[in-house]
Amino acid sequence: MLGHSGGGPHAVVCAALLGERVSAAAIVSGVGPLGAPNAFDSMKKSEQIQMKLSRRRSRIMHAACVTQMEAFRQWPSRALNMMTKQFAAADQAILARPDVRTAMELEATRLSRTAGRAVAQDLEDFYRRLGFDLGAITVPVHIWQGDEDRSVQPAHAHAMHEAIPHSVLHEIPGAGHFFIFDRLGEIALDLK
Repeated sequence: MLGHSGGGPHAVVCAALLGERVSAAAIVSGVGPLGAPNAFDSMKKSEQIQMKLSRRRSRIMHAACVTQMEAFRQWPSRALNMMTKQFAAADQAILARPDVRTAMELEATRLSRTAGRAVAQDLEDFYRRLGFDLGAITVPVHIWQGDEDRSVQPAHAHAMHEAIPHSVLHEIPGAGHFFIFDRLGEIALDLK
């Protein structure tokens, strides 16, 4: 099981609850436990506000997610240009590559009309109690994190690594959120 970014919590749930159907999990730039006391420490003020609105199941945050995903669907190139400015230099370089850019824009045009609601629901769900202890995970878990990630700060990876027994933390110096495009083969080897 591999989960990237917001897929990280889904990979954790699968590793914990699907028993022998999951042999290993890789969490790449994955969102960690948002209920932790220091979960917001390294976030920008605007991100802290977004997260607090999500925790409260705010209609404002819901509308913002729907609007953002619709903008990506309708105007993928413009939306990607705006989004890219927020990322670290390493991510900007990856997102500028023609193969990555084309794939991201194509994927954006394929977003369903419910994608914004799904994003809002994911953000809300990240605050819910998992219903199990991360310490109960028995399958091998590899956590991959770039130290320049501005979307999911390294503190998330460290919190998961501390909570999941025998997990392996792979910290990538100089990498941002999208290093998965360059290291997918290496990450997949952990899942064998």
